[in-house]
Amino acid sequence: MALPLSLRAISRALPVADVIAVFTDGKELPLPLGVARAARTHLSRAGFKAGATETRTVLLPGSTPRTLFVIGLGRSPTHDVFRCGVAAAVQYAKAEGMRTISTFAPARLMADRSQQEKLGRAFAEGAILANYRFTAYRADQAKRERALRLTRV
Repeated sequence: MALPLSLRAISRALPVADVIAVFTDGKELPLPLGVARAARTHLSRAGFKAGATETRTVLLPGSTPRTLFVIGLGRSPTHDVFRCGVAAAVQYAKAEGMRTISTFAPARLMADRSQQEKLGRAFAEGAILANYRFTAYRADQAKRERALRLTRV
C-alpha cells in the first residue's frame, strides 16, 4: 500500500482533505486565523486541555464536509505522542469511511531539519500501524480494502 507523505507550508486555506489532523500544545494552533479562532472557541467549550494524545473533533462548516481532528501534545511532546496522534486520526478516518487526511504540527517543531525527519518517521509509523489489517486468511476482504492518503503539512 502506498502512503504518500508531503511537507508543505500552511497556506491561507485549509487543504482539501476529509480529516484535518492538528497537533497543539494549547497555545499554538497551526491553522489559518479564521479556522483557528472558531476551533479555539469550540475546544474551550468542550474542556480541551491539550494533554498528551487527548483528542477532540470539530466539524468544519462549508460546502465540503470536513472534520478537524485536534490532538494534544502535552507539556513535553515526544515522538510517541505524534505516532499515537496520527494513529488516532487514521483510525477515526477509517471508522468514518473517510479517505484523505492532512496533518499539521506547530511550526516551532518543524523548524529543525533533523526534527522534521524524526517527525516524518513518527507520522508514517503511526499511519501505517493504524491502517494495518491482517487479511491473510480473508482474500476477498483484502481486495476490498481502500487506500488511505495522508499528507503532512
